[in-house]
Formats: sequence, structure tokens, C-alpha cells
Amino acid sequence: ILIGGAVAASLAMALFTALWLVPQCSKHLSSKELYGKTKQLDPSAPIGQFHFNAQGASYYSGGKAPITLGTAEDLFKFLARGEHVFVMAGAEELPSIDQYAKQHAGTYYVVDDTSTRYIMLSNRLGPGERDLNPLRLYVSDKPPSPIHPLSVNFDNKVEFVGWDAPAAISAKQDFKLRLYFKVNAPLPGSYKIFVHIDGAGTRINGDHVPLDGKFPTNYWVVGSYITDEHTIRPTDNNTTTAPSGGVYQIYMGMYLGSERLKIVSGPSDSDNRARLGALSIK
Repeated sequence: ILIGGAVAASLAMALFTALWLVPQCSKHLSSKELYGKTKQLDPSAPIGQFHFNAQGASYYSGGKAPITLGTAEDLFKFLARGEHVFVMAGAEELPSIDQYAKQHAGTYYVVDDTSTRYIMLSNRLGPGERDLNPLRLYVSDKPPSPIHPLSVNFDNKVEFVGWDAPAAISAKQDFKLRLYFKVNAPLPGSYKIFVHIDGAGTRINGDHVPLDGKFPTNYWVVGSYITDEHTIRPTDNNTTTAPSGGVYQIYMGMYLGSERLKIVSGPSDSDNRARLGALSIK
């Protein structure tokens, strides 16, 4: 029975590895599927590579040698061609690509985001295609309409313009806190956001990297509006005890290392924490 069970488990693991694990690793770590998609969408389209270190590009693209694009300027000159083109890039390059596009009125579309390491860009969308760029959800040149408008000036660099959150939650209920910013000047580093929800019970902490790390603050472009959505979990600080009921005050701020970005105007306290509003916990 033991031997039979071991054999069955080995066969199950082999099937799992062959049918799921290997294809998933290939999707995320190999560029094969991206090049295969270019042949499906437009086999004659030229292909560029921007900070893309994948192996086998010529083989996967059917013998067509991709064009190396060394700078963002080269990238957008390539995308500005009249013909249909594709560009392979590292997924971590998206913030710098988007920053350059906004500063130089460049146009690009993300047509494949299935890999965690790579993205595929194009200068046009084909029939039935849609832009898969996640930054379209977070970055805009149009002002937002927060449920709770507010104006807090962070060192004349960023204006906090409002927030969204439910008025009341249950003690163990996760909820989304949405924060809105307007960029007034370049930020010199990659700031994080702290959230303190203070009341009768233990502080609920919501510190996080804005935009889930997809668009660090050093890439924020002047004039842009940024939407940062983060899930607050009241039981994160203590997984066995829910926070006490009552009215809590929501505070937030921005920090880099041990230094908080100074608040020069707007509702705040002496610790450079913007005072947002109240949250009722039942």
C-alpha cells in the first residue's frame, strides 16, 4: 500500500510539473510566448528590444533579428514609425517608459502583460485588442472626484486632494482606502505612504508602497494625478484580536527612510500626518 501510494504521488507530481508548473515557469521566465504572439498579431511587424535581456530572440521570432533600443528616445522613435511595430521590454521598465511618454507626448500600448518579467508594447491596437497598461488605472492628467475632497500640501511637491473609504466597518472587515495626489514638483526619491488609524484600541497600520510598487514616486510627472488604492486589514497587527469598537481617526503621510515629507498647509498634526477623517468600527 505504501509503495503504491508513493508511486501514485510521484505520478501526480510528474503530471503537475509537466502540465502546469513547467508551462507557468515558461510563461513568466521565457520570452518564447511573447515572440509567438507577435507572429500571431502581425508576423511582418518589426520588433524592437528595450532593456530586454532574454535569450533566443532571433530563434523565437522566426529568424528576424530584433532592433536594440538603447534609450527611451530610441524606443519612442521606433514606436513613432508609420508601420505596425512591437517592442519587448522588462516589466520593471514600465515606470520610466510611462514617465518619458508623459514628458514628451509619446504614445504606447501594452499589448501583452502575461509575464511577470517582460511586457510587450506596440504603437497601435489591433481589432479586439485593449491597452493592458496597469498605470492607466492609477495615473491621469485629469483631476479625480474623491468622495472626501481635501487639500494638504506636502513640501510644495505633492498635494493630497482627497480620499475614499467606507464610513463604517465591522471589527474584522478588510476595506479599501483610496488616496488621491496631484504632483506639483519632482520627488527626489521613492517615497512610501504611512497610514495610521488611531482610536480606543490598537492602532491599525496601513504603511505601504504607493501603487503597489508599479509606479515609484521618483517617476511621478509634474501635473499628473495619482490614485493610490490600498487594502487595509484591521487584524494585521494582531491576528487573534479584532480592534475595539468606536470612532477612529485616519492619518496619512509620506516618508523616505526615517524622514517624513513636511506638511506646509492643510489639516495635520505636529508629526507631519495629514488628518483625513473618521472611521467608525462596530
